[in-house]
Amino acid sequence: MATTDANRRLDPDMGLLEVIRPLVEGAVHELDALVEERVRTSDDPVMADPGHILDVVRATAPAADLLGHVQRTLVLDSTSPASRTASAARPPEERFSSYVELLRSEGNALALWDEYPVLARLIVCQLRFWIDTRVELIEALVADLPALRESLLAAPGPQRLERLEFGAGDKHRREVLSEGTVPEAHGLFQGVDRRFVGAA
Repeated sequence: MATTDANRRLDPDMGLLEVIRPLVEGAVHELDALVEERVRTSDDPVMADPGHILDVVRATAPAADLLGHVQRTLVLDSTSPASRTASAARPPEERFSSYVELLRSEGNALALWDEYPVLARLIVCQLRFWIDTRVELIEALVADLPALRESLLAAPGPQRLERLEFGAGDKHRREVLSEGTVPEAHGLFQGVDRRFVGAA
């Protein structure tokens, strides 16, 4: 879902996630603006390339979680009597492609959300959590890098943020344990943001 090209556009084919493309695009737009705003307040070399930082943060998009939320509902919807009748004569691959094309229609998506409002809220909450935790981590990293360079990181210190990994905490409790890997540091540079977030 969140794979992007050099201009950080969403993948043109999101499969079953096409139904939430407008929500994802809105979330990515907000995330980009908030992260870039925080990155530009730093003069640390790790934050020198805002475009690269945006790519690293975007790569943490919860595509698997989002797909897990919508997949069962969409599979049921795609095998409904109406859907089966409309594409009964086609091979399975064509039926799937045709259904994904239907998901790109705003009218079809809105009809789905009208039928499954709890699913819609779940998707919005998942994207909100993604934005909030990533922005908070970048904000903390920007604030902490000067102190880390002075006290923990061997000279010349890290020059580039390579990746962020989330999901090691207790997801049921909405706890976040994140790790950032920066090459050219002494060993592995880990930024840990561990906290509890109230239910959205």
